[in-house]
Amino acid sequence: MERILGAAEELLREKAFESVTVAEIVRRADSSVGAFYARFPAKAALLSALYARRHGTRQTERGRSYLVHFASRRMTLEERAREVVGQMVTYYRLNRRLLRSLGAAERPSPTSGVPEADAYHNAFSRGWTAAFLAHRHEIGHPDRERAVRIGLFMVASACREAVVFSTPVLERGEMSEKELAEELASALVAYLEAG
Repeated sequence: MERILGAAEELLREKAFESVTVAEIVRRADSSVGAFYARFPAKAALLSALYARRHGTRQTERGRSYLVHFASRRMTLEERAREVVGQMVTYYRLNRRLLRSLGAAERPSPTSGVPEADAYHNAFSRGWTAAFLAHRHEIGHPDRERAVRIGLFMVASACREAVVFSTPVLERGEMSEKELAEELASALVAYLEAG
């Protein structure tokens, strides 16, 4: 199973999921087509397993460790926004092909029922929200926690759209990932500070 998932991830770094064949996956995994279908009813079923692997317990624990450190650091609201948005842009860039493939199929979401994905997304949502609430006095919305959650959701949606699905804008040089992160961080701060 691990060899098959590893091979599939390697191939997804090279080309789109729809271009990857089961034969290529098993050849690279030094496995067999029968072994593949004993674990997955179809190639599309591989996507949820890849997503769960990407967001497994080790990544969630690593994320929690980062979040504890992040929340404890003295930062301005703007510095915090820049770091969070930069992390989001990096995440979507590093996982672009897998996330694009999931978007073309049935992409697991934070409420997907994939326990690993749920734990990963929930850890970051709670951790980042708590860190931003340290700036409670700078947030102009009457429901500060709701404002932080909505703001993070808007930024994540924009990142996902720009980095995962609209990469030609980034690839043609119309906007760099750094410029995208700066614009989104500024938008997040403006939203949070607004009354």
